[in-house]
Amino acid sequence: MLYLPPQMPDPRSPQWAGAAAGEVVKIVNATEGRAFVLSTSLSGMNDLYDRVAPELDYPCFVQGSASKSALLKTFRTTPHAVLFATSSFWQGVDVRGEQLSCVIIDKLPFAVPSDPIVAARQRHIEEQGGSSFYEYSVPQAIISLKQGLGRLIRSTTIVACSRCSIRGCALRCTGKRSCRVCRRAG
Repeated sequence: MLYLPPQMPDPRSPQWAGAAAGEVVKIVNATEGRAFVLSTSLSGMNDLYDRVAPELDYPCFVQGSASKSALLKTFRTTPHAVLFATSSFWQGVDVRGEQLSCVIIDKLPFAVPSDPIVAARQRHIEEQGGSSFYEYSVPQAIISLKQGLGRLIRSTTIVACSRCSIRGCALRCTGKRSCRVCRRAG
């Protein structure tokens, strides 16, 4: 199941962080922990952790407090754990069984446009008369979103939910192509 909160403020607004934290608390309580909370930035991860962890009755871990392998081992062996992390946990992480039953993604994971490789690819598309946003940025973000949600797809018997706070995508995508694709990504 993919859940998109219906009333999220714009991610650029001051109200967004509080609303996102409130949604995370509701979802993690509903799933009794057993969740990854994946952020697109370290500052976003730390802000969510600082806002959410004190509100939960479940053990919370945050990327940077230990090595990736140690955090994964602790997560796998701690009942009802919640792990707050960034891009290094979006792919290549395998937690089988009911220990991970929810992945929460704070924002649509767009690549940083100032990255030289990203900038070069976008520039090439624009020079060819294309739209770098629709032809590069959106497809790459969708791939990253699928990789993040893929943390849940580890067997044919899994029952899980995903939650994305991607209201910004729904509001700002003028052609609405990415919104339909985002919804299908789940």
